[in-house]
Amino acid sequence: MKNKKSIRELYLSVETQLNDNLVLMDSYKEIVNRRNEKEILLENQLTQNDFKLFQEYVDIESEMQGLEMEESFIRGFSIAYQLFVDSLQ
Repeated sequence: MKNKKSIRELYLSVETQLNDNLVLMDSYKEIVNRRNEKEILLENQLTQNDFKLFQEYVDIESEMQGLEMEESFIRGFSIAYQLFVDSLQ
């Protein structure tokens, strides 16, 4: 599929819907609570500079994971679309 911009827009729409549903799940809330507890522990154990550096690292990891998810969606959608088109021939 040539039009990646349209697929990216579809991904963002799907991601928004997923996020809206995800935050309501008990399992998600439990994971967020565990993460917050660990964040407080780290903040109390590390120096302010070390904690800031750690937060920057986590932000970069999150950014990388988001990009990987978006690109995986685009690739998977494109493959599925091509398979669909091929099946019609």
